[in-house]
Amino acid sequence: IMFTSKSFFPFIEGIKPTGRRLTPLCRFYLQKSDDVKLHSVVENSVDKTPMTAQLWQMRHNNPGPSKSNNSKNEAMRVLTTKNVKESRQTLRYNFRSDAMLHDLYVDHRGNVLIGRLFEDLDALAGSIAFSHCGNSDPNVPSRLSLVTASVDKIIQSKAISVANDIVVIGQVAFVGKSSLDIAIEIHTANDSDHIPSIVTDSKSKLLSSIFTFVARDKDTGKAANINRLSLDTKEEEELAATRAAIASNRKLALSAEHDKHQHCGEVIRQLIDAGSVIEDMPALAHSNAVLMKLTNLENSFICQPQNVNLGGRVFGGFMMHRAFDLAIATCYTFAGTYPVFQQVDKIVFRKPVDIGDLVRMKSRVVYTYNGPIRSAVHVEVSAQVVRPERASSFVSNTFHFVFGFNDNVALRKVLPLTMEEAAALVSSSTSYHH
Repeated sequence: IMFTSKSFFPFIEGIKPTGRRLTPLCRFYLQKSDDVKLHSVVENSVDKTPMTAQLWQMRHNNPGPSKSNNSKNEAMRVLTTKNVKESRQTLRYNFRSDAMLHDLYVDHRGNVLIGRLFEDLDALAGSIAFSHCGNSDPNVPSRLSLVTASVDKIIQSKAISVANDIVVIGQVAFVGKSSLDIAIEIHTANDSDHIPSIVTDSKSKLLSSIFTFVARDKDTGKAANINRLSLDTKEEEELAATRAAIASNRKLALSAEHDKHQHCGEVIRQLIDAGSVIEDMPALAHSNAVLMKLTNLENSFICQPQNVNLGGRVFGGFMMHRAFDLAIATCYTFAGTYPVFQQVDKIVFRKPVDIGDLVRMKSRVVYTYNGPIRSAVHVEVSAQVVRPERASSFVSNTFHFVFGFNDNVALRKVLPLTMEEAAALVSSSTSYHH
């Protein structure tokens, strides 16, 4: 399938093709669950990776929602039961044989650009959620809007090198009333067409992640019911049971948050007292500690039409990419040696970001760990939307990244000055050690 600038631009609202021919970025294979391989050349990704562009083009080819007869269409909508295979999707990155693809994803150390990979993971998760929640009858347009609610634990177990081909597998892990979890894993590809299985094939696994989506009615904005999920294998049942337990504990965890901070009150006070010593008497402070506020970095940018997703909002993968780039720079300047990405501890998507919004990203080191074998740095990044015309400002997203190092590094402790900083430190410490 050949995509030119004319065929790619139409689904990006507000952008018109220029008509000029552009140099192809790369070639790649996208393999769906029915083993059909699509060989495509993307000539203009509009600031998207070719994988993301292809996934969105496939979704765009779906009939999509209609602006007429909304009540009639919703009345015709009937929930059904789908199995895992119906929405499972696989991406293969042929780094060894495709030089252009290799050059597009390689970083200065010969590994995959993690921030760019985050864009693909978010796009793939959205594509799978879109497939599962879609209507079985193509003549009945969907009135659902799927939104990324959170990302739970993106864990990199091994370095992802462009010296080897990789395979990204995604499938529905759990379905609630109006939300669903998408499990995505990255594996080292072998020379055959064998597709690794999520959960069971652990030897080739490089990265694992869970994306949570919620469904909303496009007209009312209220929660909407989604298609049910049938589980056909023992592995699917185990994965669904695990995610169901996590989902049921989410409310309990939120209600227990206040009690947890009450029990940590004495620890928080001690941390603030230690930080106050550095603030008030820097000459007498310990040299192995630094104030949390001194680890800050930030940057600002205006969201452009090139950053839009299919829903008309700023692409969540783009925000993850920008946050990761700031986080790794923060860790690098703090530790004095280049870090290795270990995991995303948590990402919370609170409010959508619109085209034209001024986004101010702020990062800080919230916790460090000096272990006998390995060291770790926790970096928190907050994305704040600033709207000068309205004199308003709010946090749209928060990101929590964990970095390690190839060699054991002696890290300085970070100390807080405020209750908010102390709570962030305690929360990151608890999360890391549990």
